[in-house]
Amino acid sequence: MATTKRKSPRTQKRTGLSEVEHRAEKAVSKAGKDAQKAMNKATKQTRERAAKLAKNVVEFEKTTFDGTAKLAGGLQERSEKLLLQVINQSEWLPKEVKKGVDEWVKMVRRARADFTKTMDRSFKLMNDLIERMEAAEAPKKARAHHASSTSGKPKRKTRKRAPAKAKRRAPSRKAA
Repeated sequence: MATTKRKSPRTQKRTGLSEVEHRAEKAVSKAGKDAQKAMNKATKQTRERAAKLAKNVVEFEKTTFDGTAKLAGGLQERSEKLLLQVINQSEWLPKEVKKGVDEWVKMVRRARADFTKTMDRSFKLMNDLIERMEAAEAPKKARAHHASSTSGKPKRKTRKRAPAKAKRRAPSRKAA
């Protein structure tokens, strides 16, 4: 009789793949997982950088706005002084015109103050939004750190072995 070579269970699982093909398949799979991890890490870093950049841009805009508003306020105050001085020195203008100019100056001051308050609120809202965005990323970062510290593999519980029992003796064969 011809003896047939039986395939081992390991070979049967590979469904006809050679050892080299199996190793190549494993290497490609591992490389894909590594690439995915690197991409996720890069994405997280990009989000962190984007949040930091947004925060810096908002701070820059606020500083620029504050400086511009202060400069515009100073120019406005000087022009008001000059306008009021000219109006007060002009005795030929009716009192209604002088009152109208005074009201107009007060209205412009209020509008500037309201605009400055509105812009300050909008900058605060933007900062709050960015902080919430950063806070939302923080738990993800903590989870990712925890997952990487456990290397993604569950720990195996080790069982204590029972003390070795005395060897069983083979039953003695008595001649019958």
